[in-house]
Order: sequence, then structure tokens, then C-alpha cells
Amino acid sequence: MGVSIIIPTYKRPESLRKLLTSLINQIEQKKDIEIIVVDDGNSIETKKICKEIGIKYIKTKGNEGPGHARELGSKYAHYEILAFIDDDEHPDNQWVKSIREAFKKDIDAVYGPISSDTDPFYPFIHSFTRTKSVLPTGNFAIKKKVFEELCGFKECPFSDFGEDWCLYNKLISAHKKIGYYEKMLVYHPPRFLKLYRRNYFKNKFIAMFRHLYLKKNLKIYPLSY
Repeated sequence: MGVSIIIPTYKRPESLRKLLTSLINQIEQKKDIEIIVVDDGNSIETKKICKEIGIKYIKTKGNEGPGHARELGSKYAHYEILAFIDDDEHPDNQWVKSIREAFKKDIDAVYGPISSDTDPFYPFIHSFTRTKSVLPTGNFAIKKKVFEELCGFKECPFSDFGEDWCLYNKLISAHKKIGYYEKMLVYHPPRFLKLYRRNYFKNKFIAMFRHLYLKKNLKIYPLSY
């Protein structure tokens, strides 16, 4: 199956450049993989980078949130699998390969771990992921036909803590099969500065609540090869 990699971005051109360079190295000479960048910040620099590297560039009407950007990107996708990654993440050098491996199994969607060696909260959040009860949109792939069947991120709150939760509830309600693949790994930069932001601990509390809800209601299929 072909893979359409969708990257929502907002005014992080240098992080985006590093991500695109990593992905390009993984998909060289592969004809059934594409990368779609959705610019939610109308950045001239982002557009310039995409043109320079030869990546499909789309822009929103302006700061509509990551959920809307991902939804828009899906409309331009040509392949059977939609893969989502954030603009400030760095994928393992086997990330694309692992997504394709995962869909050899009978699943509708798959996610993998997000790791950071320097953020004090990531071992804690990553332990949730390993218990299969946190589903990060920043490292997630889904069959396009399933995404469209569930209307994707439509009717979801387009916020930093909303669109992923909404989509997973749709997957639960529709009894879709979600896989967890340890090899589908991405790295996230440290977030020490967020320790001093007013909403940081609130967001972690929300994540814990979702962890408990998903742990009770969601069935995950661990994958191995």
C-alpha cells in the first residue's frame, strides 16, 4: 500500500526542514510514497523550503489548528495510508518502513511511541503509550478509507488537545482495529520551557484522564514481525 505523509506546520521552518530531510532519506526512489506539508501559519519561509526540496505545499486560511490542517492534507492524499507526524519531531530511520510493515496485519490504524531523552515528563507519558492507552496523533497512521468513513477530524475541536481525542472516540465507537508497533518510533525535542507555562500541568492532567478512559474502552493489538 502507498503512504501519504501529512505534516501540519506552524511557523517552525527549521524544524520542518530537518524533518523533511530525514523523511526524504527514507523514501528515496520509492514511487508510492508522498509528503504533504500543510502550512497553518502562512509562512513564506515554509513555502520556500517546500519548493526547494520539492514537497507538496498546501496552506490553510490561517491558524485554524492542527486538526484542520491534517484534515485538509488528507484531501490531497493519493495513497491508501495516511501517516501523521508533527513538524518538530524526528522519525526513526525505519519509521516509513515500519508503517508499511504494520499494515501487512489486519488493522485499520496504527500508532507508535514518542520518545524524548531530556524531557522529564516523557518517560511518564511514554509509559502510558506502552500500556496502549495514549494514542498520539503526532505518530499515527490510518487507512484512508477508514479515515473518510469516520469523517476524519470533521466535527472535532481543532485545538492542541482536541482533534486526536475526537478521532479516537470515533474509532472506538466504530469498533475499528488499532495496532501498536514499537518500531514505529519518533523523537520529540525537550519541552522544559513548558514547565513554566500556565497550561502545562492542566494539559498533563487532561492526558491522564484520557489515559484512564482509553485504557478502559479501547482494545489495542500489539504488532510484531
